[in-house]
Amino acid sequence: MKKYFYLILSVLTVSCYTLPQKTKFYQAYNSVDLGVIGEQKKTVRKKGFEVSGIPTYLTPIKLDFSAKSFDKQNFKSYINFLETTTKKQIVNYVDSLEAKPKYFEFKINDKISVVDQIEEKQYNIKVKRYLYYNPELTLITQIKFVANTKIVEQLKQGEGFYLQTKGNNQSHILVYKEGKVIQDINISELQVFQYDVASFCWNIDELRGTDIVGLVEEGELCKNGAVRNPIKEKEKRKKEKLNSERYY
Repeated sequence: MKKYFYLILSVLTVSCYTLPQKTKFYQAYNSVDLGVIGEQKKTVRKKGFEVSGIPTYLTPIKLDFSAKSFDKQNFKSYINFLETTTKKQIVNYVDSLEAKPKYFEFKINDKISVVDQIEEKQYNIKVKRYLYYNPELTLITQIKFVANTKIVEQLKQGEGFYLQTKGNNQSHILVYKEGKVIQDINISELQVFQYDVASFCWNIDELRGTDIVGLVEEGELCKNGAVRNPIKEKEKRKKEKLNSERYY
């Protein structure tokens, strides 16, 4: 009996510190951009990522870039995206052919800079305030996409890739080579068919106030006392303080 008790206890203990891992990306049913904030919505008529805000990134955010071969599953996802948008198909897939077409991925590498610009910069003060009152919102940190031949050739030239906001709050990919920008690509030109998100972590300090201190992927927990919902955490601490005062 003790054996089963300790087994159950160990499972409960682990579950307190680990969330279920999500191995699949979200399907894009509409055009989405890297670095935007929103919420996964699903209704009778509409489903997909609904953008709530677009942070301004004046300091370029470093990205990881990779090229991968399509398989049946990813190509099906691409076709699903095309069926719900006005985009034209630019990639064909034949399973019997040995050489498979490529899709590409961008992933935010420098999360510290993302947090810093949303938390510290005056030009993002409205975004931070909105996040505070809507802690369920997430940020798109990774995308799978295809692009036309011209853009693919531009990406192949690059040695480094960065995300930056330009003009009318438009997201751009800066392609670097030998320390210089050689290409500037508007993200709206990419066909993003899958994406992944991260949640914000907040630290609550009675002296400093409430600050965004990190981003965590799905399946991860905020660390070092940080929380995802600052309003609920404040209410919890307030109740705990009131309860403790009753005993004195």
